[in-house]
Amino acid sequence: MTNNYINRVNATLFLCDECEEIDGELININGIKNKILIDESKMTDIKLLCRVDLVEYVLRNSCKDLSFVFFIRTINQTPAYINRLSGCKVSLSSEVDDVITYSFPIITDYDNLPFPSEGKYAIEVYLFNGDIDVEKEKIDKKYYRRKENFINMLMIEVEKQ
Repeated sequence: MTNNYINRVNATLFLCDECEEIDGELININGIKNKILIDESKMTDIKLLCRVDLVEYVLRNSCKDLSFVFFIRTINQTPAYINRLSGCKVSLSSEVDDVITYSFPIITDYDNLPFPSEGKYAIEVYLFNGDIDVEKEKIDKKYYRRKENFINMLMIEVEKQ
């Protein structure tokens, strides 16, 4: 049986200085950047915006909860660095069909986010149906970082002030 739906998920990621969200729309986005500066303690504050678009997306097992997990990792650096940033859950209305077209933002502020060094980093986002299982993630650190769950990534440059 072939699927007649597009069944796609897209996540557009970017960093900015400030923005607003009104009725699920991102507005007044200021200071979009792909380079961030760290202080002497190798930390900085960032605001991560993620706009998620589900296009004729087929909900698995009629699950109305979608979970997103964000990671940051080094690109071409030794030693490699991977850190789980955060996770969030979006609960869809129980009246939503099993095939949906839907858009929504995820806005996250990270204060004093540590970076081990200057260089290139990637912020990655992964999608799962259902709740995030912290216990499974403790046992298997790569539980959520699987190819089949990957949506998108943002490359950034980190430099000292």
